[in-house]
Amino acid sequence: MSLTEGNGKISNYMAMGLPTVAFDTPVSREILGDLGIYARLGSADDLAVKLEEALQNRALATRLSAALRARAVSDFSWERAACQIENIYRAVIEPQTTEPERKAESREQRAESREQTTAG
Repeated sequence: MSLTEGNGKISNYMAMGLPTVAFDTPVSREILGDLGIYARLGSADDLAVKLEEALQNRALATRLSAALRARAVSDFSWERAACQIENIYRAVIEPQTTEPERKAESREQRAESREQTTAG
């Protein structure tokens, strides 16, 4: 099995507010943080124990479910992804604007501001 197989599903489980059991890998830890229930990598026996723990310990499952849902919404939403992509584009585009262009834009903005002030 791939070390990252199934990691694409983890954020879906989180979004559904499910307590999530995963093998202890760097990718799983990056996604789940301290909110995951981790089984020793490659150990079917440990995975079974952790799954049983998630099913039987209702208090733990309830606490993790709410926290995982909140993390999914705050860290993995489409809105957040869109903002991150916009910031990347902005960071790439803005340095391409030359200093004289920035000064000219600034002068134009000040002139427009003065016009609006005197017109009002």
